[in-house]
Amino acid sequence: MWRKQGIIVKKFLIATVSIVGLLAFVGPASAADIAVDPGYDWTGPYIGLHSGYGWGDTEPTYASGGPAESAEVNYDGFAGGIEAGYNWQSGNLVLGVEADGSLAGIDGYEVDELAAQRPCIIVGQGCNAEVDWFATGRLRVGYAMDTVMPFITGGIAIGGVKGTFDSPGNACTCDVDDTTIGWTVGGGIEWAVDDRWSVKAEYLYVDLGNPSIDGDNTLASPGVGTDNYDFSVARLGVNFSF
Repeated sequence: MWRKQGIIVKKFLIATVSIVGLLAFVGPASAADIAVDPGYDWTGPYIGLHSGYGWGDTEPTYASGGPAESAEVNYDGFAGGIEAGYNWQSGNLVLGVEADGSLAGIDGYEVDELAAQRPCIIVGQGCNAEVDWFATGRLRVGYAMDTVMPFITGGIAIGGVKGTFDSPGNACTCDVDDTTIGWTVGGGIEWAVDDRWSVKAEYLYVDLGNPSIDGDNTLASPGVGTDNYDFSVARLGVNFSF
C-alpha cells in the first residue's frame, strides 16, 4: 500500500513540475511572444540549505534451487543538508551546476506475512533497509521569468546504505553496509526574494544502485540477493547568492 501511495505522490510531483515547466514555455501568446524580459540576473555562485522528505523501496530476492522470490521493503523519512552551485544566464536561458549533500533518516522494516514471499519471513530478523546519507552532482537548466525560474536537473548520486536480509533455511542475517553510486533526475521552481536570497521547491528521484552484501557474512551466499536502493525526495531550500 505504501508503495502505491509513494508512486501516486511521485507521479503527482512529476506532473506538477512538468506543468510548471510547460507554463513557463507555452502561454496564450504566439511563439514570438514566448521569450519574456529575463529581468533578474541569476548569474553567479550561491550556497544554501535544504530539507525535505524521502520515500522509496527495495526488493531483496531469495533463490536457492528454484525460481527467485522477492519481498518489498518500504522506507521513508526526513533528509536535509547543504548545497552550492553556479548559474550562467543568457537571455531567458539559465545553465547551472549544483552539488549537495544530505544526512538522511530514510528507513523501513518488513516481515512478510506469507512464507511464500521470501526473504523477510523470520520474525525478529525480517528485512530492514536505510539510507543514512546521500549527495548529488547535477546540471540544471532553467527558464528565467524575472525573479521566477522553473528548472529541470539531473546528474550523479552517491550514498551510504544499510540493510539486513534474513535467509530462510539457515536463518542467516545478511548485512549490507555500503557506499553506492547511481544517478538522479528531477525538477522544481526557484523564486528570488531579493538580490541575494532565493527559495525553491524541488523534486528528485534518486537511484543509488545495487549494494553488495557484506563480505564478512560467510553465510550470505545461500540465495539472498539485494536490489537497487531508489527513492524520491520532495524538499524546500533557501539559497544565498554572491
